[in-house]
Formats: sequence, C-alpha cells, structure tokens
Amino acid sequence: MAYVNTIDASYFFGSLTIGQKSDVAVSAAIVIAIDTYEPVLLQYLLGYETYKAYLAWNGTEAGRFKVLRSGLEYTSQNGTTKKWKGLRYTTGLGTKKSLIANYVYYHYMAENVTISTGTGEKVAANQNAINADAIQKQVKAWNEMVGEIISLIDFLVSKSDVYTEFEAYRPFFPYELIQYKNSLGL
Repeated sequence: MAYVNTIDASYFFGSLTIGQKSDVAVSAAIVIAIDTYEPVLLQYLLGYETYKAYLAWNGTEAGRFKVLRSGLEYTSQNGTTKKWKGLRYTTGLGTKKSLIANYVYYHYMAENVTISTGTGEKVAANQNAINADAIQKQVKAWNEMVGEIISLIDFLVSKSDVYTEFEAYRPFFPYELIQYKNSLGL
C-alpha cells in the first residue's frame, strides 16, 4: 500500500487559512507543499528509522503508529498523566489540527510572499488591497507547532520501550525545531 500523507488541504483554515484554496493552482501548490514538507518534518521529528517504519505502516491497523498519529493518554517519566494529541487530531468543535499543518503553513507562506519572474521576485499588485506582511501568522503557526513538538518529545521519551528507534535518534534531534520565533527574527 502506498503511503498517504497524514494531512490534506482541509487542515488549512482559521489561523492557518490559505486563500483561494478552491483555485486549481493554489490547491496544487498546497498538495506540493504537503508532499514536500510533511516527510521533511517527520524525518526531523522521528529520525529516519522510525519515519521509515511509519511509512511502511498501512494507516489502519492498530498499534504504535496509530497511537502516534491519533494520540493517547500516557504516564510521563515524572509520573504525571498526560495526553499526546497525535500528529493530527480533531478538537471538540470538529476543527482539524496538526503540527504538520503548522510546519507546512509556515513554509508555504514564506515561499509564496513573492512571485518569481524572469526579471526577479515580484509582489502581485491587487486592486482594493494593500500588501501586508505574513510574518505574524507564520510566527504564530511556528510557535503553536513548537508546543506540540515538545509534547511529542515527552511522549516518545516516556514510551521509549515502544518507540525504540527514537531513543537512538534522540541525541541527533534538531532542537532548532523547538525554538520559539518572533517577528523580529530574534
């Protein structure tokens, strides 16, 4: 069975809204962004060995990868009960959320601020609109993702007997993924 992405375009709404999603070109760009950035993030988060095993999982059978994707209540190393929400989850109001969507949104917005032309980078001129900087929304998306990644790390460390590959990868984890950002780049 071929791997199916964990998220799709339906995760981009609310604070992660990408305008004109129904436009064919925008819809295709979102799919390309998901196809590009989901594997990158999952390899960063899980390490290659765990990521490879996650790819091999069929997406439906119960087990450690279903828990990784959908969440689980667990006991952390300090003995407290916590909830790992999952790589994707739905809130009580039916809102789809995912740390992957935040990562994809951050990079999608950074890439689509300008339009590449034969004469350099350009900003589209819109009637009845003034260009604004997307950095505030990007920073918010990134910082929400950081909180989720911290929760993921706690989950994986607490469940090191289940996610054994992560324990070997942990010293190499790219900790810049859990550094909060601000609009000044500081």
